[in-house]
Amino acid sequence: MAERAKIILIDDDHSTRFYVKHKLQAQYELESYESWSQAWQSLKDCDLILLDVQLKGLKGNDISKLIKDKFSKQGISNPPLVVFFSCLDEVKLAALSEDCGVDGYIIKDFSTGDLCKKIDTFLSGKTSKRKGPSRLEAPKVSSPGVSLEDESTESLLLVLKEGNFLKRAGAIFVLGKRQPLEERVAVALNMCLKDDKSVVRNAAKAALARSSTSQ
Repeated sequence: MAERAKIILIDDDHSTRFYVKHKLQAQYELESYESWSQAWQSLKDCDLILLDVQLKGLKGNDISKLIKDKFSKQGISNPPLVVFFSCLDEVKLAALSEDCGVDGYIIKDFSTGDLCKKIDTFLSGKTSKRKGPSRLEAPKVSSPGVSLEDESTESLLLVLKEGNFLKRAGAIFVLGKRQPLEERVAVALNMCLKDDKSVVRNAAKAALARSSTSQ
C-alpha cells in the first residue's frame, strides 16, 4: 500500500484539532500540536504544515518565518509546504500569506466545502515527500521579505494584469489603502469584480467600499 502523505497541524484550539483529525486521518497521516514548540522537532519529516495564524503567544506569521529559516539553515532541499489555516477574512489572509511567502492558505469555513479536497489542491498529483524526489506543488506567492507596500502604483497595476490570484489580491489590498483612489485604479478594481477568483473579487469589493466611505 502506498505511503500516505504526512500533515502536521499546529492549532491551539482543541475542537479544531479534533475536527481536522476526524476529517483527515482516513486519508493522511496526521499529527496535531497545540504549539509550534511541541511540533518543532517533527516539522522536517512531513509533507505539509497546516499552521493556525492566531496562536497564543507567537503568531503563525512569525512562526512561518522561523520554519522557513530552520529549513534554509539545515539545507533541506525539499521542505514541507506551509499553509496558513485561519478564520481571518479572506482578503486579510491572502495579503498575510503574500507577505509571509507561505505556500497558500485554507479558511476555517467548515460549513462549506470539503477540507480534504482543499488539502488535495496542494498535494494533487504528487507522492509523499518521503517517497518522491520532487517538491509538492501548490499555489505560489511572493518571496519572503518582498513587501507590496513599497511598490509604486504602476507596479501594482502591472501585478493586477500579470500576477497570480494571490498576488493580485495582495496588490488590491495595498491599492485600496491609498486614498483617494486614482481614476485608473478605480477602473482596474472594478474590472477585478468580474475576476473568476473569489479572493480577487472580494478584495476589489472591499477596496472600493473603503474608497466610497472615505470620500
